[in-house]
Amino acid sequence: GMVVVPLWACGGGHRAPASLDTVTLVQYLQSPNPHDRRRAADALAATRAADAVPYLIAAVQRETYGPALRAELLALGYSGAPQAYPVIWQQTRHPKPKVAAAANQAYRIWLQYRAYYGQAAPAPGAPVAAPAPAPEVAPPPEAPPAAPPAADVDDE
Repeated sequence: GMVVVPLWACGGGHRAPASLDTVTLVQYLQSPNPHDRRRAADALAATRAADAVPYLIAAVQRETYGPALRAELLALGYSGAPQAYPVIWQQTRHPKPKVAAAANQAYRIWLQYRAYYGQAAPAPGAPVAAPAPAPEVAPPPEAPPAAPPAADVDDE
C-alpha cells in the first residue's frame, strides 16, 4: 500500500511539496483539517495536474474555510482546464471579498494559461459547453509564473 506522510511532516507551516503524487494530494483535499486542504491545493497549483481538476472543483463546492477555498480556486486557475472556468467565474461573486478577489485572480491566471497554450477563452459569463477531459500538459521550459505560496496566518 501507499505510505501517506501527513502534510505537517513536510516542513511545518510551509506548503506541501509538489513532489507528493497527485493521488495523495487529492486525498488531502478531502481532509477534515482545513490547513491540509489548503496546502494540498497549493501543491496542486504548482503541479497543474489535469487529473486533479474534478477533485478541485468538488473541493471548491464544499469548502467552508476561506484560505483553503482561495487556494483551491488558484489551483483551478493554474490548471487552465476548460471545466474550471464556470466554477471560478461563479466564485467571483462570493460574499467574502478575499474569496471573490482570489477567484478574480484565478480567472486572470486561467486566461493566461489558455492563451499560453493557444486555446480560445470564453467571454466572461458566457455559457460553457460540456467539458472535454483536460489533456495532461507538460510544463514548457519558460512557463508563466509559478503559484505563490499562500500566507499561513489567515483564518477567515
